[in-house]
Amino acid sequence: YSREEHHYFLADLYEQRNDYAIAEQHYRILIPMQKGFIGPYKHLWQLLEKIGRYNDAEAVLFQYRFENNRQGANELNAFYRRVTVHFPMMATGN
Repeated sequence: YSREEHHYFLADLYEQRNDYAIAEQHYRILIPMQKGFIGPYKHLWQLLEKIGRYNDAEAVLFQYRFENNRQGANELNAFYRRVTVHFPMMATGN
């Protein structure tokens, strides 16, 4: 199988073991390997959201938006909707 599949497999394995730092490393390795493809970006921002690193997840979304402006903007808007569900007081400015 390909190097990309190897990194996806390892990232998933480490994520299941709650070893998020190593899973993150594998997703970050995949991003330049699959330039412009949403897969590694999406896995990474979902991992970062899952562990509460919302600022880092937002940065990954901005990075993807640079690669694909239209889909990136849609994904960024969906991210903001998800965040406002978790933190409704921040959405109202209170």
